[in-house]
Amino acid sequence: MSIPTQAKVWQYNGNDLTTLFDYGQPIQDASWLKLTKIKTDGTSEELTSNYTVQGVGSSSSATWKVLYPNTGSPLATGEKLYITLQIPLTQETEIGQQEGYDPEEVEDSLDKLTLITLGLQEQIDRKIGVGIGETDVTPDAYLEMLQDSVVAAQLAETNAETAKTAAELAETNAETAQAAAATSASNAAASASSILSVIRTRLTTALTIYVATTGNDTTGTGLVGAPYATIQKAVDVLYKNYDMAGYAVTISVAAGTYAAGATLSGRATGQLLTSDITIQGNGACNISQTTTADAFKLQGGARARVAGFTISSTTNSNAFVAIDTGTVLTLGSGITFGATGTANHILANYGAVVYANGISITITGAAGRHAYASNNAVINIVGNSYTITGTPAFSLSFVSADTMGNILGNGSTFSGSATGQRYAQNGLSLIWTSSGGASYFPGNSAGASSNGAVYV
Repeated sequence: MSIPTQAKVWQYNGNDLTTLFDYGQPIQDASWLKLTKIKTDGTSEELTSNYTVQGVGSSSSATWKVLYPNTGSPLATGEKLYITLQIPLTQETEIGQQEGYDPEEVEDSLDKLTLITLGLQEQIDRKIGVGIGETDVTPDAYLEMLQDSVVAAQLAETNAETAKTAAELAETNAETAQAAAATSASNAAASASSILSVIRTRLTTALTIYVATTGNDTTGTGLVGAPYATIQKAVDVLYKNYDMAGYAVTISVAAGTYAAGATLSGRATGQLLTSDITIQGNGACNISQTTTADAFKLQGGARARVAGFTISSTTNSNAFVAIDTGTVLTLGSGITFGATGTANHILANYGAVVYANGISITITGAAGRHAYASNNAVINIVGNSYTITGTPAFSLSFVSADTMGNILGNGSTFSGSATGQRYAQNGLSLIWTSSGGASYFPGNSAGASSNGAVYV
């Protein structure tokens, strides 16, 4: 077979569309190709799975292609894919004395040698060489000299810029000195005010902060007679003004309809236990999201318990989100999930944990997913009593897990029905039902597991 010699490495730029890439050489085994992806941040990743080499053993160049990826999004804009030869340096052809001569076998061996040579030449082309007589200079020494030259040039440029900056700074300092004298008194007053603003009230007993639709975030104090108007204001006041000192804090939300929940970032000062902060809805307490922000979001190691809310969205925003290792969200009784468009009722990502165990949960509206765990996150929906009304549709699946995410859902009961896929999982994830069976979760189409995911 004729072996092309014009290309030893094939480079492709991602465009969010292309999934077939030519490799331009006949090969006898798929392992003869090495695929390397350069990500948008410049780091490289050698691909070992999720691709298919086509045209192996074929003499038709039209078939020499790599399908990547088998599943998932195409190579993104800004990413690059390199296909190179990595042919094993082995000789497996044996011709004994007085044996028949097989021209095709010999030609295959010669083709392999030619491809090995092309692969080695491609590696040599990426190396730094030295003259034939320069035996005392190594490629590493050349690199060191080049690096020294670059550093010296950069230093010279920096010194020139520094000298110019110093001259400009001297002029600026002269002008600033006069202004500084005039503002020193004002700065001193502002500094004193700043110091006072970081002095926190250290709790000596449990605290309740009140929120109501009749409250005011500007004039309110968080007391029962002067509540705040938003849950976020109550959270911000807690984080800024108090040292919990291990005591519990409850944000008590009066009945009514609110446009948003709250975002909690990190632990509050002095917070010790997971349940130290409780956001409690009372009566008919509704969160009706009209922006793309999530209703309740915990991140950066935040820990809180939320109970007593009916949550819906007209903008495809999630009801509950927990992200980052160390973040723990606990759901209490009285949670009703309304429609959230294509978003999730519960989303956990990047090592976060959600507990929603042994409670009554009502579902009245459609969503992308009820529960979705990804990237080592865990969602516990164990021993719950679900009431589902109106046959809501889950456009993605009722529960979903990927990239080593885990959903523990055993021991729950479901009253009512829903449409959509019962479960979907991928990438070494786990969905545990304690042998609840393939039809355990609500839905009207079968679940699916792939790429090492486990459904038990």
